[in-house]
Amino acid sequence: MRAWIISLIVIGGVLLLLFVLLGLSLIKYLLVSLIYKKKYLIQKKAITFLSERPKINGLLEDNLVDLPIRKFDARIRLSPFQSSIKPSYRLAYGYDFFYVFIEINANEIVKRDRGYQNGDGFHILLANPKANHQLTDEFYVYGFSPNEDSEGNMEKYIWYHDIKVNLSKLGNDVQFAVRKNNGKIGYELLLPWNEAYPLHPWVLEGKLGFNLAFIKAKKSLFDYFTVLFDWRFQAENQKRKYTLLTFESPVCQDEEVKSYVVMDRNSIEGTNAQIKIATVTSDIKEEILTIIISNKNGDSITSEEIHFNCIKGLNENSLEVHTSELSPGSYIVKWQTSSDNGEKELSILPIFNYDELTSRVEEIQDKISKSSFHTLQFMLNQINKEINQIKWYENYPNLIISMLEFLEIIQQAENGEDSLARKTGSFRRAFVSEIDKSLQPYSIIIPENYDPSRKYPLIVFLHGSGVDDRNSLKLIDYINGDYIKLAPKTRGTSHYFGKQETLVDIKEAIEDVKANYNINNNAILLAGFSMGGYGVYRMYMEYPKIFKALAVLSGEPNVRFFIRLFTKGKFKNFLKKKNILPFKQIPIFIFHGTLDKNCPYKKIDDFVKALHKYNKNVVFCSDKVGHKKIENNTIIAQFNSWLQENLK
Repeated sequence: MRAWIISLIVIGGVLLLLFVLLGLSLIKYLLVSLIYKKKYLIQKKAITFLSERPKINGLLEDNLVDLPIRKFDARIRLSPFQSSIKPSYRLAYGYDFFYVFIEINANEIVKRDRGYQNGDGFHILLANPKANHQLTDEFYVYGFSPNEDSEGNMEKYIWYHDIKVNLSKLGNDVQFAVRKNNGKIGYELLLPWNEAYPLHPWVLEGKLGFNLAFIKAKKSLFDYFTVLFDWRFQAENQKRKYTLLTFESPVCQDEEVKSYVVMDRNSIEGTNAQIKIATVTSDIKEEILTIIISNKNGDSITSEEIHFNCIKGLNENSLEVHTSELSPGSYIVKWQTSSDNGEKELSILPIFNYDELTSRVEEIQDKISKSSFHTLQFMLNQINKEINQIKWYENYPNLIISMLEFLEIIQQAENGEDSLARKTGSFRRAFVSEIDKSLQPYSIIIPENYDPSRKYPLIVFLHGSGVDDRNSLKLIDYINGDYIKLAPKTRGTSHYFGKQETLVDIKEAIEDVKANYNINNNAILLAGFSMGGYGVYRMYMEYPKIFKALAVLSGEPNVRFFIRLFTKGKFKNFLKKKNILPFKQIPIFIFHGTLDKNCPYKKIDDFVKALHKYNKNVVFCSDKVGHKKIENNTIIAQFNSWLQENLK
């Protein structure tokens, strides 16, 4: 008994020490952020201009050793017994690229899933700064790590674009390398400015918003270093803090000309477009900007040459391009100067009078179904909202498609045809919520060969954190068969399905689908990815009689403490026996990557073992991947066979 008490005291002491060290680290991080709040609004040293691109191999070239060494100003030490490490970084830029070199004293490169978040790796913010240094909603957050994908490419992602999760891979034009050398590790990046469009110091009056976080892994933990403390840095749907970078004036060699071009607006409505062009020359010179506008098929529609004069040094010009006669649609604008060429999409929006269209929708209410009427109301409000939120540098081809489709549907309804009722493929519908009478949307896929006289299985798919129903069904595009697929929006992107209204929305979306399509009530699958995986357990606990089977993809059975702390809702721990027992009869398919750090694999493995004690009808599949959808063809085939068996 005495030994047991001593062991308990020792374990408690160790845990207390860990919490104290972590708490001190967090307090230090917060204090540093407050102390340096004003000091680091603008970095003292301007960013060095490079006339040539460096070679990217993880080693600092001889001609770059004089780049100013910059320090990370804040640190969270989650690995309390790790030896002190102090990374540094250097920055430079050229007329067509941004350069970053991070160096740390270490001998081991750790490769983890999403290393830019979990270590080793870094994420970087480039932003359009706001007046009075206000938080910005115009930015890119990029993530880089030495972790390799199935094709052997290191992780290079746009993590966020503006406040939205993006997670699109960066191409080969973005050069990134990591190398060990003499007890140090170098992380080297060359990011072309066209991957940060329209951000460029010459266009933004010589200033750019910036932040950088470096994560070094150690065993199961990591140390986190940042240039500027911002709890929003990794957060979804949040504006960002930034420090301001200033840039050295560019230098041109004799007879040299360098230009950078952006469109003043990439979305316009019946007017001429404006192009901003920043040009550096070594002498007085006349330049020519050649513009070619083509349709999406590549057919040239218009072309013109615009002549403008430049003086020695940096010149900024705004030039008018004739686009007012183009009909609504998406176009490609190509430009070329003596030193630069590029292209960008241009969206010509149709005329859209919200008040007039609201009246037209009301007038056709009796000519279409109630569900089609609610969907049209939602479409109109959503289009109007998107028009009011347009950013000058973005193009909106999907908005154009929505606007033109909406106008066509109204015209058809006025002629007595309810085209929404017979629409197939992928689109959005809406219903009126019983909770607050608001219009709530959901995405749906109806088979192209849909036959209303035949009953169809329904797959209800819950989206992950940071996204909504739109495009989320692509995560299960490998599901074969004549299924109707539904993705509820559920009022937000990071609620972890803890709010009662969220669960009610899912139920009402299912009911709306059943009211408009011939659904087999005994063949409804509830599935979800990541946050949606937890939502599967939570939704089934609330409404068990609706579903025939469950599928959880890269989800976890318990919401972590810090998420519960900042997320309103009622959350259940499905690791507990009393919450496992309700699942003892229903068929469940679970997939999880063994390298997943966002939802650790061991927790899922332990959960499945506990679940198997009460439910033998559980299929558990894993693959050597991180936090991803199913990509393994063998597992995909197994999942499809399981679906056919359980949704007969």
